[in-house]
Amino acid sequence: GLLLDHADDHGAVVAHLPAGSVRNELAAALSEGAERFSFAWQEAPRQVAPFPAALRLEGAALFGSKRFVIAPCARALVTAQAGAEPVIVLADLAGTGVEIQDTPTRDGAFYADISFQAAPIVGDAPLLHGPAATQAALAALNLGLLGAAAQLTGLASAALDLPLQHLRTRVLFRKPIGGVQ
Repeated sequence: GLLLDHADDHGAVVAHLPAGSVRNELAAALSEGAERFSFAWQEAPRQVAPFPAALRLEGAALFGSKRFVIAPCARALVTAQAGAEPVIVLADLAGTGVEIQDTPTRDGAFYADISFQAAPIVGDAPLLHGPAATQAALAALNLGLLGAAAQLTGLASAALDLPLQHLRTRVLFRKPIGGVQ
């Protein structure tokens, strides 16, 4: 799966919310560091687009699952379908109807598969719907991809620096290793 979780992905979704009390509350929680939100959008390995989603919003309840959610927080911004319309909702991951299965990753972290079975959403209505939901999800994914690229660039740079540093300091027969070649 595509594992992305960077601080700005959920911030991108919040930035796309219409002005009002919900946006203000979520933005304040993020900016003060009082809360983080997971961004749950992926449902299958190699999925690269957040919509259409198999997760359904029926009334004010979620039915279905999300996969590869990195470090799930208390609440998550979740992509779903309300009929044929894409939506983003806020879900309480500690609430009723939510089951979280943790899976360890190779680097010691973990991701979660989250099942929603008649799980009520926070606020009884989607935060975003239609083209606004699609735009916000794509903005979040683009920021996540940028963050992942920066992280991988740093890892590759460090992986190159370590052997080069060793080669510069290695001595063989009382000479730098490069002088023996």
